[in-house]
Amino acid sequence: MMEPTSERSCPRCGTQAAADAIFCPSCGAPVTESRESVAPVPYFISPARIVLMSIASFGIYNLYWLYKTWKHYKEHTGEAERYPIWHALTLFVPIYGSFRAHAHFRTFGELASRAGLDLRIVPGLAFAIVLVGWLLGFFIAGVSSPEFVEVVDPVTGEQVIDPETGQGEFEVINPTQSELITALLFRLLNIALGIWMVFHAQIRINYYWGHVFGHRLVGMALGKGEILILVLGAIIWFGTLTGITSA
Repeated sequence: MMEPTSERSCPRCGTQAAADAIFCPSCGAPVTESRESVAPVPYFISPARIVLMSIASFGIYNLYWLYKTWKHYKEHTGEAERYPIWHALTLFVPIYGSFRAHAHFRTFGELASRAGLDLRIVPGLAFAIVLVGWLLGFFIAGVSSPEFVEVVDPVTGEQVIDPETGQGEFEVINPTQSELITALLFRLLNIALGIWMVFHAQIRINYYWGHVFGHRLVGMALGKGEILILVLGAIIWFGTLTGITSA
């Protein structure tokens, strides 16, 4: 008795795909006539949405974008060993986050190449921008953070000791208004670089999705994660501007 095959051939490129696969792992074409294969595909993210969400969220949107596009990739290819949440959180890790951003761009570029498309995605751009973002972040933290300065006795020139605790006393010097404005300007530069990085990638990824799904490609709905990011961004914007005006 002949056993049923566990693979099927892609109608576009002939690559063998798993029996339960919806899309070809090589070119991304549908390989099944299931209900999923004819349903709308909400993978399109408009460039305008990227710009507005990045500014409104104070730059946090980059994390969500990494998560969501990696999730789209995982759904599209069926590759199990893709972890969108952890992938996005690597941006918090210096150096390693730059390599993961590089991998993000490179992976989508390779996916498009297998479909015969040259999207001209530049992984080195992602690596450099994330690395520069971290350097700017350290500078911003240094400028906008309060300083702890030893309280020195003017007579002896030695640090004053608290008689109750026996510890040396420190004076907290808060950043000036000009320092906070400088930090904000560099933060806006950091946000602009992030927008450039995501914008560069998404217009090319949208082209790939359009090539694969055609008229079935639709815009991604506003999710709870994006709403949460907008709320956090509003809080950060309010705190930043309040701090500048009250300094």
